Amino acid sequence: MAMIKGLALIGAVKALRSSPGASREALKPELHHYLEEKIFPSRWYPESDAVELFEALVEVMPQRESPWRWIGMEGARHDFRGTYSAFVQRRQPAQVFRTVPKIWRLYHDTGSVRTEQVDDKTVTIEIQSSLMRHEGFVELQTAHLEALAELAGASGASCQIRRRRLDPPTATWRLSWRALAS
Repeated sequence: MAMIKGLALIGAVKALRSSPGASREALKPELHHYLEEKIFPSRWYPESDAVELFEALVEVMPQRESPWRWIGMEGARHDFRGTYSAFVQRRQPAQVFRTVPKIWRLYHDTGSVRTEQVDDKTVTIEIQSSLMRHEGFVELQTAHLEALAELAGASGASCQIRRRRLDPPTATWRLSWRALAS
């Protein structure tokens, strides 16, 4: 069973707890325990539960143009300004993106990531994971990568999905930026 770290769930669970009635309706009864129990950042939780928690959040959160994108941006900002801030302290995007495979392993116990530097302001990132079957998670990951670039000091970051396969479930992005932020 694929697992994900609790750190990835904390924001979604907090938001779900702020609307307990709607959240209980949106979640299967066997997932209601997430609304009551403490989520430990370093504990592993089933990835399938994460998918359902994020889908419930999208259902109950105030209407946004792109809820999955918002979740990805806010998640990256929370994690890389807090627990994983050491990854972005040097403020060199190309260096940060060489560490994305390591970052992935901090959150996930399955899947793989490859990065390639195309030039001094462009990288490609390929993620192979069962999560890449889910359109919402691909959008979330796109925003997460873009936010990571900005937190690493890039300005004008743009992350575009270039290729997606379902067998094996893989997504490839091209991320570029105009300059380093001053």
